[in-house]
Amino acid sequence: MSEIKIHFQQGLTDLLKEIKSSNDEVEEKSFQLITDKISELFNMKNIHFLFGSGTSAGAIPTMIQLFNKVEDKITKLSEEQKSIKDEFNSINKRVKDKNLEDILGILYSHRVYLSDDTDESKLKEFKECEELINIIETVIFENINVDFNDSSIKKNIENYQRFYRKTALRNKDLSRINVFTTNNDLFNETALDSLNIH
Repeated sequence: MSEIKIHFQQGLTDLLKEIKSSNDEVEEKSFQLITDKISELFNMKNIHFLFGSGTSAGAIPTMIQLFNKVEDKITKLSEEQKSIKDEFNSINKRVKDKNLEDILGILYSHRVYLSDDTDESKLKEFKECEELINIIETVIFENINVDFNDSSIKKNIENYQRFYRKTALRNKDLSRINVFTTNNDLFNETALDSLNIH
């Protein structure tokens, strides 16, 4: 049996610890416990949800998967584009955890710095910086812009819709639920639009 990849914690406590230690219907029992716990949380007066990286996993790549796709594309560049490969590798060594956001942040700053330079020799470096940014942004764009009519994507949308239906049906005497997201996908917006929730 493969190890379960579902994580559900409250503070430092792994709420799935007992279920994971049993070898009996681990995934099904995990989902049931998570569903029950979230339903219980909906009765709290003040509640906030943070959807982070991985909430839409399965439908779109996680940040590390996006990084791997970018790295793969860059390693396949031609020998004439060696300086672009070198720049990517140099910046990647300086950032932590293969973080595309940090890499792009450095590249954006570098591009601004180079754009103010009138030296002709810096023009080539500016163009290479622009090209590297374009490669990274294109890979991200192609991977997070999905067809919401695709059957494999619909399951994720249905999960979001189920969550938002539950928030809409929350007791009106309780304060509103706040949802924060770090995701750069459109799953929240698509689910909310389909349910006519503003």
